Amino acid sequence: MWGNIVITLFIDTSTDTLSVAVFKEDKLLSSVNILSNEHSSNTLTKIKDLLDKNNIKPLEVNKIMVINGPGSFTGLRIGVTIAKVYAWACNAKVIPISTLLAYAISNEGYDYYISIIDARRDHVYAGIYDKNYNKIMSDRHISKRELMGRIKGLKNIVVIGNTNLGNYEVHSKSIDANKIYNYFKEDEGIDSYALNPVYLKKTEAEEKLGDRMIRDYEEKDFNSVCILGRDINLDYVFKLSPVGKCIVYEFENEIVGFVIINLFEDRAEIIDIAVALAHRNKGIGDTLLKNAIEIAEEKKCNNITLEVKNDNQFAIKLYKNNNFKITNIRKKYYNNGSKDAYLMYRELW
Repeated sequence: MWGNIVITLFIDTSTDTLSVAVFKEDKLLSSVNILSNEHSSNTLTKIKDLLDKNNIKPLEVNKIMVINGPGSFTGLRIGVTIAKVYAWACNAKVIPISTLLAYAISNEGYDYYISIIDARRDHVYAGIYDKNYNKIMSDRHISKRELMGRIKGLKNIVVIGNTNLGNYEVHSKSIDANKIYNYFKEDEGIDSYALNPVYLKKTEAEEKLGDRMIRDYEEKDFNSVCILGRDINLDYVFKLSPVGKCIVYEFENEIVGFVIINLFEDRAEIIDIAVALAHRNKGIGDTLLKNAIEIAEEKKCNNITLEVKNDNQFAIKLYKNNNFKITNIRKKYYNNGSKDAYLMYRELW
């Protein structure tokens, strides 16, 4: 019916408010916002209602915007799963949107936007954005005390969220689907397989397990790291530069992954990241990469870069999911000059 016209579906199940909207080109056709404790059933029902109301067939949707976190663990999984399957079925691109950025975009008139979501135990998920909604502090799990220290001195700010923050007035966390659509409408999106929820923090069970898995490299790990490194290069030899740091992932007393990062005065560089073949597709590479990024942020690095083989689609997907972008091609960089490399880059501050 709609031909080549762009039909966009917007989904947010990240909180106890279910938000669904449908757009034709730049026009909001219909939307719904309801309090719900049954997102798993209500989301699909509301999507069907909106499409039927506007005489849109399900497969005519060709773009999906979805809030993918942080937020409710269960809620995020529901929204992301629906978006993922729906996008696959209708061959649509997906635009993942940070909950915290969505809060900021839904407001205007300030120089700084501080978005927060209660994470319990005096911690929040938080992001800081400037008047143009650019990141000043990347989304993270952070103590309220540290966050207040970071925003101290900022003028003309608004705090948006669902929990208190010292003496700061906290505004409603409601989102504006129309403003979010207009902000992201030119985004090309990603393939459905690359869509994942963003939690920023593990569940308590995962934390108890993870604390025993991630640690700094020790001399006793040398042989294990060298063996893993041979998955990268058969002649691999492990070494750290004076500015290098290595983090290992240990499982049942076995080193199954590692990452090496160089930390310069104002920038960082991922040197190597490797995971044992038997332990791939378990999120270990993602965990190592996120730890490296956190280390770079703690060191106040402005950005982080890495090189990756241009045909390593699994690694490229991992890096893109962590907000790295391809900025250049280095010709004949790998395998004695037989393979090109992508240079990938991510801003940190």
